[in-house]
Amino acid sequence: MNINLIIGRFNPFTIGHKNLLQNNEYQNVIFVINGAKSRTDFVKNPLSFEERYDLIKLVDENVIVIEALSINHVIDICANRNFIIKNVVSGKDRAKSYSRIFSEANIIEYDRSDKISSSLAKNYIINNDFISFEKIVPWNSKFIFDNIKEKITGWVNVIIARFRRWFIKPSPRIN
Repeated sequence: MNINLIIGRFNPFTIGHKNLLQNNEYQNVIFVINGAKSRTDFVKNPLSFEERYDLIKLVDENVIVIEALSINHVIDICANRNFIIKNVVSGKDRAKSYSRIFSEANIIEYDRSDKISSSLAKNYIINNDFISFEKIVPWNSKFIFDNIKEKITGWVNVIIARFRRWFIKPSPRIN
């Protein structure tokens, strides 16, 4: 099967990511990278693969979404499924390395001049700015915003508690 290959963490999926799906010449296949760091850095990556899968499918039910641990894993999965990579859709930051890795494919560089990113979406969540958040995600749901916020703030509180326990000595008691 000929495919458009789209690789990223998509944590969360934004309008910028949705724009990557616009090339419909071939079947769009999204590989969600969910390596060790993605599974342990819960502030930077608050959503599980399953949650990201569901959010991507809300936007495009026809896209194929596959979990991968690394770029090498993506290559192996493509070979095992007989995917023929025709296009690799990428931001400028990855285009050069992808052109070396996927030398047979056409690299389609996505212009990120709109400055929309998952990091920006998470910053809006941390700052409790739902109005700005909903402008850069392809679905309008306060529930999703609140769910991600709860995950991020929960892990920030865990990190702060661990920091205090490990690095701040309790003051001596005065009797």
